[in-house]
Amino acid sequence: MKVAILLSGHMSNLKQCYENIYQNIILPNQADVFIHSWYDENHLQRDSIDRNRNLILQKDDHLHAIKLYQPKKYLFEKPKDFSKNYTHLHVPNSLILANKNGNKFETIEDAKKHIIRSSMSMFYGIYKCNELKEIYAEEQGITYDFVIRVRFDVQVSGIIDVNQLNKNYIYYIPLGQKDELVSDWVNVASNLIMNIYTSTFLKIEYLNTFMFLPKHQRKPITISPSNECMWGNEHFIRDVLDMHHISSRPLNLSARLVY
Repeated sequence: MKVAILLSGHMSNLKQCYENIYQNIILPNQADVFIHSWYDENHLQRDSIDRNRNLILQKDDHLHAIKLYQPKKYLFEKPKDFSKNYTHLHVPNSLILANKNGNKFETIEDAKKHIIRSSMSMFYGIYKCNELKEIYAEEQGITYDFVIRVRFDVQVSGIIDVNQLNKNYIYYIPLGQKDELVSDWVNVASNLIMNIYTSTFLKIEYLNTFMFLPKHQRKPITISPSNECMWGNEHFIRDVLDMHHISSRPLNLSARLVY
């Protein structure tokens, strides 16, 4: 059984979460690791969707990540300001106002840019990390049976053993969310399904409004509802999976993010 791990996102709390990820996910599956993250030694502080979180990197954290995880391939990029290239995207007013007040932005426009930048950065990182896996698999002439997408800052409550899972589903950590959402902290699926999941970055513009996929053809949108547009990381994932008729199942585990 060939297994790949896609580690992406901000490398906050890198060392605090490594042991948990290694013992519960990497080691039990003898998995190959692939990494995408953001690093600029001149700007070690990054914004999260929640600006109250502490996202300050240490100098050379990218080198520490390589040493700890021993990835087959990795890519560290300087942060991109996606809000400049995606000004045409729409965000529900209720979500913008909640973000403005919760994160103490001075203007509505700043809050909107922050939402777009955070989401696009996350999905771009997932997409690029999967691309590294695909390049390596082609170079080596191999196919992965299962692929596990993991955040750097997550800790899970137990071992994930892909031998106990069904390739016809995508698995997720249940968080008790509304709207039949699939949480994005940890996801496990076949290589085929994970290739679709990680393509969400390419489909955000398609899903952002109801022009092509009408609201009544989607599952409920009760979180920041709007008749003009939809925005939400896990809503995007849910709709991509539904478009491809992929069913999801919860893992029998809990997890927490380490701030």
